[in-house]
Amino acid sequence: MTGNLRLDSTAFYCEDGPVTDADERQRLAALIKQRRRKQGLSLSAAAEAAGIDRATWTSAETGRRKTYEHLYAAIERALLWAPGSIETVLAGGDPLPVADPTAAELARIDHAVDMIYQSPIEAGEKLEAIMALDRRRREILRSRPAEPIHDGSTAERPGRAG
Repeated sequence: MTGNLRLDSTAFYCEDGPVTDADERQRLAALIKQRRRKQGLSLSAAAEAAGIDRATWTSAETGRRKTYEHLYAAIERALLWAPGSIETVLAGGDPLPVADPTAAELARIDHAVDMIYQSPIEAGEKLEAIMALDRRRREILRSRPAEPIHDGSTAERPGRAG
């Protein structure tokens, strides 16, 4: 898409004519690629985080084919975008990052555990992979700042001596 955009009562236009679905797909593709790179993810790592194959992720980054709607949430989760961000981009807006990246990382771990349970790999390998994810989850939770107790006071939790 080239040129300046203007809003008509029925459609967006650029100097070359109406903004098409293909234009928005190309814009989405560029944003997906930019966000993946910003996060330092390889194509394979991003696809794995989304639970999709690399070819499907590559299609989303090139914009050559329409990304299926049932994949939006997985791609958003991998990119740490808020739910609905892809639809927002396709409507001409900008994606929003998730409010709490730590929560998004924990959600990605949950998704990975679900994928491992469903995979045909040997039980021992499943256990090893799930234990590694559990260690990562614990690291994340330990690194989070302490949350205030109820009203924000510094009172000891019940059952603990001061």
